[in-house]
Amino acid sequence: MSLESTDESLQIRCHRFLDNLSWLCDYRTGGRTVSSIAVEETPQGPIYWLAANESPDKKVRDHLERILQQLDSLASSEEASAVELAIRRQSIQFSREKVKHYFRQLGKAVDQAKGRMDNQVSVKGGTAVPC
Repeated sequence: MSLESTDESLQIRCHRFLDNLSWLCDYRTGGRTVSSIAVEETPQGPIYWLAANESPDKKVRDHLERILQQLDSLASSEEASAVELAIRRQSIQFSREKVKHYFRQLGKAVDQAKGRMDNQVSVKGGTAVPC
C-alpha cells in the first residue's frame, strides 16, 4: 500500500468521523440544527470548529465537548465499547425529539405498508389467498 493511498484512506476516515459527529449534533428535524464540524491541527492539539444553519447553541457545544472528552479518554478497546454505548445513549437522549419524530414516521410507513399488503393477493397452489 502506498503512502498516498494510506493518506487518502485516513482522509476518508476523518471525513466520515466528522460527518458522523456533525450528525450527532443535529438534534431537531427541519434543518435549523444541521451542523458541520471541521478540525484544525495545531501544535497544542486539534481544534474543532462547529457551524450550524443557525448559530450553534450552548446545548450543542456542550454535547460535542462531552463526546470529544469521552473519545479522548479512551485507553483500551474494552473501554471503547462502554464509551460507544455511553455516547449512543447520550446522543439519543440529546436528540430525543428528533428520534421520536422519526419513530412516528417509521410507524406510519409500516402501517401503510401493512395496509397495502393486506389489500394484495397472491396465488399459492392455484388458490388465491391474502398475503
